[in-house]
Amino acid sequence: MGKIEKGFEAIESDYDIKKIYEQMEKDLIASMKRTLGSHKADEKLKGFNWPQWQAIKLKQLQEYRKQNKDIFKNFDSQINIWTKIRMKKQFREGARRAVKKAIKAGKIRKEDAQLGGSFFGLNHRKLDALIKSTSEDLKDVKYATLRMANDVYRSTIYKAQVYANAGAKTLNQAIDMATKDFLARGFNCIEYKDGSKHNIADYCDMAIRTATMRANLMGEGEMRKKLGNPLVYISKHNTSCDKCGKWQGRVYIDDVWSGGTEKDGKYPLLSTAIAGGLFHPRCRHGASTYYEGVNDEPEEIQESEENKNDEYIQELQRRKSQYERMAMGSLFTDNIKNYTNKANDLKKQIENATIMENNKNGANELEYIGKIDKEKFSEISEHIITEEVVLTDKQRQHIIDRHPEIYEMVKERFAEIIEEPDFILKDNLRPNTALILKTLEKDGKSVNLVLRLAVEGDDVNNKNSIITCIPIGKNRIKSYKNNGIIIYKNE
Repeated sequence: MGKIEKGFEAIESDYDIKKIYEQMEKDLIASMKRTLGSHKADEKLKGFNWPQWQAIKLKQLQEYRKQNKDIFKNFDSQINIWTKIRMKKQFREGARRAVKKAIKAGKIRKEDAQLGGSFFGLNHRKLDALIKSTSEDLKDVKYATLRMANDVYRSTIYKAQVYANAGAKTLNQAIDMATKDFLARGFNCIEYKDGSKHNIADYCDMAIRTATMRANLMGEGEMRKKLGNPLVYISKHNTSCDKCGKWQGRVYIDDVWSGGTEKDGKYPLLSTAIAGGLFHPRCRHGASTYYEGVNDEPEEIQESEENKNDEYIQELQRRKSQYERMAMGSLFTDNIKNYTNKANDLKKQIENATIMENNKNGANELEYIGKIDKEKFSEISEHIITEEVVLTDKQRQHIIDRHPEIYEMVKERFAEIIEEPDFILKDNLRPNTALILKTLEKDGKSVNLVLRLAVEGDDVNNKNSIITCIPIGKNRIKSYKNNGIIIYKNE
C-alpha cells in the first residue's frame, strides 16, 4: 500500500471537514480497487477459475482491512483536534455575543465585561460532554464504514461471478458490474430513524456543523445565565422549512442553556420549540439575547434566491462526487473514461454556476496582488497558465470575517508572502492548491496563505487566486518539516 498523505493543513471550516471525509471515502474505494484488481491484464472469463480467484481474494481480506484502518488512522487525530478547537471557539464566540448584547442594552459596563478564565472553567464540563459526544458519534461512523467496506468486498467477490454468467466478458467488467451500485451511493452506512440512509461525508458534515452550532448556543446561554436574562429571540427566515417555520420570529425563555423557567415571563419555553423541530440538523435559525423594552424584532432574513442557487450547486456537487467515486473504483478502462468525463462536465457546470453567483453578488471585483515564480510551484502543477495573483472582494471579506487580526497584519503584505515564501506545500485535498507559509519579521508571527493556481483547462482569463490566510504555529511548521511534505524551502 502506498503512503497516504494527511494533506489537510488548511482546515479552517466545516466545508474542509466534509472534503476530508470525501477524500477518506475515495481512499477506501481505491483500497478496494487495488485489492480486487488483477495483477495481470484484464482476464477473459472463458474457462476462468472462479473458486480459485475467490479463495485468493478472501485471503487478502485481512490486508484489505488493515489498509482501511490505516486510512482512518491518518485522518482521525487531526479531525478530533480540529473539532475540539472549533467547538471551544464557538462556545467563546457565543459568550462574547451575549456580553456585547448586554453592553448595547445598557445592562453592564464595557469595563466590567471581561471574560475571565473562571467563566470558561466553570462551564467546561458541559462543553467537554458535547465534544465527547461528537467524538463518539464520529467514531461510530468510522466503525460503520469499516463494516460496510468489509461487507461490500465480500459480496463483490461472489457477485462478480453472477455478473460473469450474465454476460460480462472480462474480469474487470464483472467486478465493475458488481460494484456499480455501491460506487454510485458511496458509503451510505448511516441510517436515520425514518430508515433513510446517508453518505458518511454528508452525515459528518451535518454532525459537526450541528455540534459547533450547539456549542455556540451553549456559550451564549451560559453567559445569559450569568447575566440573569434567559430571554432569546429566534431569527426569522423567508425560506424556513416546515419543521422550524412555526417557531421562528418569537421570544422564548431559554430553559435549555440559560436555566430559565416558566416563572421568568409570559413567553413559551425554548425546549418546547426544540422538541418541535427548531435547530434541527442544517437549520438556518439562530438565537439572540433579547431584552424586553430594549430590543426591536430583527427584520426577516431574505435569502430565497441565494438558497436556490446554493441548493442547485450542492446537487451538482453530489452528482460530481458520485461519478468521481465510480471512476475511482472502476477497473474497466471504458467505464473509467466515461465516469471521468461525466465528472469533468459537472465540474464545469459547478464553476459556471459559481461564477454567475459571484458576479451577481459583486464577488468578481478583484485586486491585483503580485506574481509567483511558477517554477517554485511546479511540483503542484506543471501547467500553470499565469504568474499573476489576485484577491477577490469575496475572499478578502472571508479573511476579515474569520481572522480579522490576521487580515490587519497581512493586508499590505500579500505580495511579500507570495513572492518571498518561506515554505510551499501541496494541498493534497484540493487540486491545484498551494499552502504558502511565511513568518513576518515585523510581527514575528507566521501565516498560511492558501492559493488556488490557475492551470490548463481553467478559463483562460483565470488568475491564481488567494483563497484564505490563517495563523499557523511553530509546532505545525515543525510537523510539516518532519513529514517531508514541503515542496519548496527558502534556503
